[in-house]
Amino acid sequence: MQKKQKIPMDLVNKYIRTNYRVVGKYKHTSIKPCHWMEQKLLTGRENRNCYKGYWGIDSETCIQNSPAYPFCNHSCVFCWRDTKTNYSTNFIVKPDDPEYLINELIRQQLSFVEHSFTKERSLQNLDCMNDILKFFVKYAKTENVNQKKWKYGAEFTSKEIYKQIKQRFSKTQVLRAILLLKNTNILKTRDLEHYYLKDIVLRDIISREEGVSQILDKYVTNEKDINATFKNALKPKHAAISLDGEPTLYPNICKFVDLFRNKRFTTFIVSNGTTPEVLLEMNETGTLPSILYITLPPPKKTEYTKVCRPRVKHTWDKIQETLKILKELNTRTVLRITSVNHINIEHEMIAGYAKIIEETQPDFVDVKGFTLEGSSMQISDRLSNQHKGSYYVPTFQELLDFSNQLCLNREFEVIETHEKSRDILIRVNWPKDRGIKIQENEI
Repeated sequence: MQKKQKIPMDLVNKYIRTNYRVVGKYKHTSIKPCHWMEQKLLTGRENRNCYKGYWGIDSETCIQNSPAYPFCNHSCVFCWRDTKTNYSTNFIVKPDDPEYLINELIRQQLSFVEHSFTKERSLQNLDCMNDILKFFVKYAKTENVNQKKWKYGAEFTSKEIYKQIKQRFSKTQVLRAILLLKNTNILKTRDLEHYYLKDIVLRDIISREEGVSQILDKYVTNEKDINATFKNALKPKHAAISLDGEPTLYPNICKFVDLFRNKRFTTFIVSNGTTPEVLLEMNETGTLPSILYITLPPPKKTEYTKVCRPRVKHTWDKIQETLKILKELNTRTVLRITSVNHINIEHEMIAGYAKIIEETQPDFVDVKGFTLEGSSMQISDRLSNQHKGSYYVPTFQELLDFSNQLCLNREFEVIETHEKSRDILIRVNWPKDRGIKIQENEI
């Protein structure tokens, strides 16, 4: 029997330095709060929830994790992690007990809420946004007195804004508030450095004599919504088993999902599809997740090799096996196209994708835009060319055009979109008269 190895601490520490937390005695499990969890905790509003809202999932209750973060048999060009840190293509360490891991993941999630993204931090951010808007309005009013007209479009840098309110807030706090005001379309920017108040917001203040707090309540958040969201966040309800690595390589994945279910969690798994035997075992034991995502590679093997860069033999064949059994699996199934411009959403690929979808009959197809995040910013190096990273990032409109072309003259239809996430959901084999939010009896 081959001796079990240990994950090197320098690898563990590398992840910890990038805001991961690594749990368990054998260090193969990780958790990391996502952008949308923080955004939801800052506002409490549905417009700052991620695309999982399609399914009825609240971002503040979602545990983003992986029980096999250093193990993967692909090195995809679009992966956000440093693929050089793939410790192995197989699970070669002793596995931690799944119940212990789940309890640790829940504990760490609550720690994020209580000690990192605290309610006090969110309420302070609300105060900071209030002061920033008061500064913009005060400036506009001053210009109105001096020039007999309101001053629209006056621009200020983040440093200039900070100087006006630095008595109460740090630079980091001011920047966080500015970014949230930008993300909620209150402040506009032309270069991510100069910011100006959106005209319609200023007009609301002028014409309706609304105060800044009313404007924030209308467009961003209020204290009541923040308090309610933090109360909800203390009761995590969803496990997104998708953070890093290939989660189905974890030997106890069936028990892992089952124990989450026993705690009344909904669960996702995002898999690269190279372990059909594990999916069949999960199906036979009734331990499939609430929703199973399979990352759909390009239609041709040569394109797959270029994009997914398999690290072991026969992975293409394994994926084909997974696609063949998809209809047998007793759970919601989603084929995800992680969409990289000029690489895997070219017009000539649409017919190939459509053929696979028609043969496979998943419940849904998810078209999700590639994002420049973490080590995915090295995509040009991975592809050995000189293009800027932005060359590969599709706009939401490009994704929508691709999705509509995929549906054209076929029995598919776009049913949900999340522009901020650049995510589009297509119905394939899901009944039209049935809602898509996960029901209690599906957990």
